[in-house]
Amino acid sequence: MHADNSVTEKRRMQEAVDFLYAIPKFTKKNPLAHTENFMERFGNPQDSLKVIHVAGSNGKGSVCSFLFSILRECGCSVGMFTSPHLVDIRERFMINGEMVSEKAFLEAYDEVKQTADLMQAEGEAFPTFFEFLFAMGMLIFERSGVEYALLETGMGGRLDATNVVKKPLVCVITSVSLEHMEYLGDTIEAIAFEKAGIIKPGVPVVYDGNVKDVSQVIKSRAEELGSDSYEITKNMCNFHETPGGGIDFSFASLYDKKTDFHIPFSAPYQVMNAALAITAFYRIADVDATDQIVKTGIAKAVWPGRMQQIMPGVFFDGAHNPDGIRAFLAAADLLTREDEEKPLLLFSMVRDKDYRQAIHEILKKGSWEEICVTGIPSERGLTADELRAVLEEENDDTPFCGVMDYREAFGRMLAKKQDGQKLFVTGSLYFIGALLKEIQDAEL
Repeated sequence: MHADNSVTEKRRMQEAVDFLYAIPKFTKKNPLAHTENFMERFGNPQDSLKVIHVAGSNGKGSVCSFLFSILRECGCSVGMFTSPHLVDIRERFMINGEMVSEKAFLEAYDEVKQTADLMQAEGEAFPTFFEFLFAMGMLIFERSGVEYALLETGMGGRLDATNVVKKPLVCVITSVSLEHMEYLGDTIEAIAFEKAGIIKPGVPVVYDGNVKDVSQVIKSRAEELGSDSYEITKNMCNFHETPGGGIDFSFASLYDKKTDFHIPFSAPYQVMNAALAITAFYRIADVDATDQIVKTGIAKAVWPGRMQQIMPGVFFDGAHNPDGIRAFLAAADLLTREDEEKPLLLFSMVRDKDYRQAIHEILKKGSWEEICVTGIPSERGLTADELRAVLEEENDDTPFCGVMDYREAFGRMLAKKQDGQKLFVTGSLYFIGALLKEIQDAEL
């Protein structure tokens, strides 16, 4: 009987996931008022949580993972709502480090779908994919009794479904770059304004201040709303050494107090993300922790798919836009010794990102033995032929190839890799997730 229940649950999970993925085919972006109405029908579960709200172009998930790890080290109960997932859709709803159970997922799904169907029957628009998942997440967190909720915005900030949260404990804005320009604006200032839309009156905001134009927009918005703002820049962080498997750095806090930290990632860009998380944590008034607890939390952080070594010499990184690619390249340089063979690169990207500029950055580096481009199993994904055409236009001396199937492409590059040589895989979290699933399935 138990086996029958398990099979039924698995089938229902697949049906639910299939329906969720079909939502974008019959819905369009809804105004924030729609999300507010939707959440009111559930009694606004998000208002029962102590929320840390995170927006930005790159690093949102990493900041959430650092904050999660610190809060857990303090003994707090924490839910984390992030996107996209890598392998299992339940990764978007993490409770104290574990994916939500299939049972809890389906209970939330059933309730949200029933309410969404009712809204549609009443003549209102059906919720978007992200609205649907956000409502599920907030119900799951409320019912599981978590105290703190880390919420990562979807595309922007101001009009994002997560922005129905009225009074977060603290807001964090990570690095901002030109992305989703058809929705967020065609200048860095316009996009920064959308991200700054999560700032609430009187709520402190911690932000990446490395780009002057972005910093000015965020600081100005914070001043308008009477919110304390805390600008974090790269010159506040100093590398000490880069031992295998992580980075040691010191961070000069806002009180000119330098503290040493260790992060378990090999990517230099994670230092800024850690600094943002540390500063944000100290803005949470109702949690008291020693510096040692914060250090331990930072050192224990886990965030798959971000310069993750999935087998000896093979690194997966979810860089998905030109700024992310530049950060990835810096990390790849750090990991590759001068006496090694030139590394191999497997690359793919989705079409709504600036893939031409990303390829330009990759070729500008100029130190690859070979680049292989491939497709992603997603409607948003570019084909190997489309990416190969851009490589040909660049007319670079770097050898390259195009392989239609991403599994075949990975197998080819893995076979080509020599002992001691690095293979990097990057361009999209969807791409990384698809490959991780193949690897996991092969190990079963």
